Amino acid sequence: AVHRACNSRLTPKDPKKNFVQKEKTPDEYTLEDDGFVIAKTDFAAQQISSRIADKIKSGEIKGTRSFSGEFFIIDSGLLMQKTQPVLAFLKAKKNATIEDLKSALNIQPTLIKIVCAFLSEDGLILEKRKEQYSFID
Repeated sequence: AVHRACNSRLTPKDPKKNFVQKEKTPDEYTLEDDGFVIAKTDFAAQQISSRIADKIKSGEIKGTRSFSGEFFIIDSGLLMQKTQPVLAFLKAKKNATIEDLKSALNIQPTLIKIVCAFLSEDGLILEKRKEQYSFID
């Protein structure tokens, strides 16, 4: 039990952020392997949130609800790592699709969608059409 407890205590400074970067179905993602998880219902999001409440309070994990109603829960370090390149690309191009971002940045589409949901929530980008984003000047 002690061994498992030690491994589960990740701090924001932990360098272990080597998450799998592979496209999967939404219910196959895990915080441990992928750095994010997608909850399709309020109930599922509440279950996940209650399990990781301490990490949410400490800021290690962030969550948001997408426009389509899914809940995205992501490791803060992974979010920070991917936000900068996505935002820089959108700033330079003004408009881009998920496919454009994937090709240019080599980031999996689901992760791009999650990063863009947070950027949109922060008022930095706008989702003009499904999976098409614009930088807000």
